[in-house]
Amino acid sequence: MTPQWMDFPLIRLQANFVTVLASYGIALSRQQGQVTVLCPFHSDHTPSLSINLDNNMFHCFACQAGGDILDFVARIENVRLVQAAERVAKVCGVVLDGTKSLSNRPPDRSRRSNKTQIKRCQNDNMEDQGNPVKSSPLDITHPYLFDRGLSSELIKEFGLGVCSKGRLRNRVCIPIHSPDGSRVLGSSGRWANNVVPKGIPKYLLPAGFRKSQLLFNYHRAAEASHLVIVEGYWSVFRLHALKVPAVALMGSSLSDMQARLLFQSKARWVILLLDADPAGQKATADLLPLLSSKFFVHTPVLPDGASPDDMAEDLLVEAVRS
Repeated sequence: MTPQWMDFPLIRLQANFVTVLASYGIALSRQQGQVTVLCPFHSDHTPSLSINLDNNMFHCFACQAGGDILDFVARIENVRLVQAAERVAKVCGVVLDGTKSLSNRPPDRSRRSNKTQIKRCQNDNMEDQGNPVKSSPLDITHPYLFDRGLSSELIKEFGLGVCSKGRLRNRVCIPIHSPDGSRVLGSSGRWANNVVPKGIPKYLLPAGFRKSQLLFNYHRAAEASHLVIVEGYWSVFRLHALKVPAVALMGSSLSDMQARLLFQSKARWVILLLDADPAGQKATADLLPLLSSKFFVHTPVLPDGASPDDMAEDLLVEAVRS
């Protein structure tokens, strides 16, 4: 029997399109990135259904069917979304703990906790890979942390430190929490020097970690009525030190899951403060229509090439409080 309530956000986060497609006998040549298959929703002789396996979205360029993984199953099974979610959870082995989804729950205005009740995003093995604190002590006094302008209080609050061994050796460990703040789902590792050796990536994430399904610092900022959206971790640190609620996209694009999280926050006013480089400027123009449908949006003009984490404090304060 299908339960009355279903934890849609949790299922969307843990669902695996490869597994779901295999349950319908649809084999793929690869298991990540963008793939194209014959569309099951119309008579298709040339593959026209595009599926993004990284963010669990699909779109058919012929019949225009589209949506996320739950929409896919609901359409192919001709069932309601809650029944599709139940099937996806079963096929993908998602463990439901009875938490009710806000997308299918009457509003409860007495609650002050974060609206999203997602408790798990990656599997336990991935969490162990991405949380080096479990196996390696962090150096919270490393000079690089203070060179970047971080205070001891902020370092402690965000759980930062430089790893001394393991995969993130010589990197700043930046824990990334679940939207409700209950778990560390992974840790990003930033090379602990402004000079990054050739052939070494500046940042490392756990293999398979889907940063597009999370917003960095969401659990601290989701209750704020005013919210600043930035690209990176260090911009969040800078704004947090100024007592300005901020979340990071961990890039310059906004995924559907990240948009859902923003829409579930209590923010009504949003400042879109992406880097003033070509990628950030294009992203600002692309995201403005979507965000304007839900929020009052302000887009401050930053000096060319500037990022919130390297701006003079007076200019940054003016940008976020104007």
